[in-house]
Amino acid sequence: MFVIMGTKEKNKETGHGEFFCPACKVTRHYIKYESAPYFSLYFVPLFKLGSEKKYIQCQVCHNIFSTSVLSQDARRMSLLAVVNDLENELKSGTPSHVIYHKLVAKNFDENLARVLSISLLGNTPKVCHKCKSYFHERVNLCTNCGASLADNSDVTFLEEKKAADKILKELKG
Repeated sequence: MFVIMGTKEKNKETGHGEFFCPACKVTRHYIKYESAPYFSLYFVPLFKLGSEKKYIQCQVCHNIFSTSVLSQDARRMSLLAVVNDLENELKSGTPSHVIYHKLVAKNFDENLARVLSISLLGNTPKVCHKCKSYFHERVNLCTNCGASLADNSDVTFLEEKKAADKILKELKG
């Protein structure tokens, strides 16, 4: 008689919800799992051999994370999601003053709104000399008036940006 036995990892879904995915850098849906090794006979799991491991899986990027990511500071995680969205908006040509007003409208502190709207402009922000709007370093034409953009050489602005970059770095942790 031929006996087939071994071990098999058995996964069980135990919950789901929303979390800030560290890989996607935005809020995503997750599924929570419990996994444990089982003794199997003829490929049928019979009894548990070890302790259960709990983990979550992002339903977009499918990366697996420890359940500890769920207990991270929710305020900080939501701020990181906002920062990611704002940076994408700035790269698509939205001027920094529009980002500032959007943040203030969402009840952000005016100082934090200013820091975010300046810091996310990239290393060498651009300026429109015609309408005086600031843009992300990747943008070449002003979306307000259509004029060509130039590198910003205003020393006062660059010092403010340097301070804003430092504050944003501290907020990101």
